[in-house]
Amino acid sequence: KTHTHTHTWKTYHQTQANKTNKKMGFRVKYRGYVHIDVGGLDESGIPTSKSLNDAWVLLTKKRKEAMEQHPLFACGIDGNLLYIVEGAGIKVILLSGKDRKEVIVMNTPIHKIAKVADKGLSILLVVSRGSRGKYKCHCFDARSSTDAKAILHQTVDACKHAFQRVRRSVRKLHRSTKFASIVSQTKEEDAVQSISQLADENSVRSKELKEVLAQLDDHSDEEIEEEEKLEEEKVGMPQKKEEEEEE
Repeated sequence: KTHTHTHTWKTYHQTQANKTNKKMGFRVKYRGYVHIDVGGLDESGIPTSKSLNDAWVLLTKKRKEAMEQHPLFACGIDGNLLYIVEGAGIKVILLSGKDRKEVIVMNTPIHKIAKVADKGLSILLVVSRGSRGKYKCHCFDARSSTDAKAILHQTVDACKHAFQRVRRSVRKLHRSTKFASIVSQTKEEDAVQSISQLADENSVRSKELKEVLAQLDDHSDEEIEEEEKLEEEKVGMPQKKEEEEEE
């Protein structure tokens, strides 16, 4: 039976990697891959458990049938492979030669992983392959059931953490966008208020000016001249009195 797990699984390999600050992985055997397309997907567009089981049968028990479907199907790798779970994805390294030189044979980004499951000692890693509804199912055999479950849980945890990081980033982006929108809206409201206030002040001044002009319009030119003469006479009267007193 195929199982999928989502809870945390700490292993000896993880503990040692944390202590030594080195990348450590699991020894595995690679059995190859097959394609899983539209016929083996559920309503959400993810491969079903049945399609994973069919892929596992092709990769472990019916390899000739898989190769008849495509010459590259079920073509495994003979050699010592190291399966490493990283935050950015899954890396599989081939240890070759006496000097144990590392050759990267697979480097799958975390966002391409659609599903991971175990079946006995086998790990089924399902990754998207470009078009929507098209997947590639890789099969690895662990050295023990303990390693198989550890590989499964580490891979699932890496995917969960990546999803959480993306979700936090999206929330942060939404918050910053909303804040920028509020600031912009506040600035616009302040500008509108200032313009409205200036318009009110200008309206008052305009009204006062209109009243003055209206008063001037109410007086004829002759009346204005008479008012000016009266003002001059009022100013001149004190001077005449002083002259008469001197005489």
